[in-house]
Amino acid sequence: MLDPQGRRDVMDLLLQLNREGLTIIYITHFMEEAAQARRVIALSQGKIVLDGTPEEVFSSQVRLEEIGLSVPPTAALADMLRPALPPCPRSF
Repeated sequence: MLDPQGRRDVMDLLLQLNREGLTIIYITHFMEEAAQARRVIALSQGKIVLDGTPEEVFSSQVRLEEIGLSVPPTAALADMLRPALPPCPRSF
């Protein structure tokens, strides 16, 4: 329940600690934050429904919506633009 700047500060600190070798388990409904992780696990009613890299998990847009989550706006935009652009690696 932090203000936007407080959220950014906490995320910056967690990312720094992770770069220094500390394992971070972060629980959030903010998919933009989850997209910064190396691994994302999506739960529904206490059960794992998706598990993988952010690219793998967020490419399952329909499944995420079924459990009440959405893809980060940048990932959704990339998926919408992909048909109009030349092939490029999928990374969010």
